[in-house]
Amino acid sequence: MLRKISLGGLLRISVDAFDKGQAYKDRMEVSKKNVDVFMGYIKALPV
Repeated sequence: MLRKISLGGLLRISVDAFDKGQAYKDRMEVSKKNVDVFMGYIKALPV
C-alpha cells in the first residue's frame, strides 16, 4: 500500500517537473525570439 502511494507520488512529482521544464523551455524560446527581433531592430537603425 505504502509503495503504491510513493510510486504515485513519484509519478506526480516527475510529471510536475516535466511540465515545469517544458514551460521553462518555451519561455527560453520566446525570449530568444525577442532578442532576435531586438537585434534586427538595432541593425535596421541607421547608425
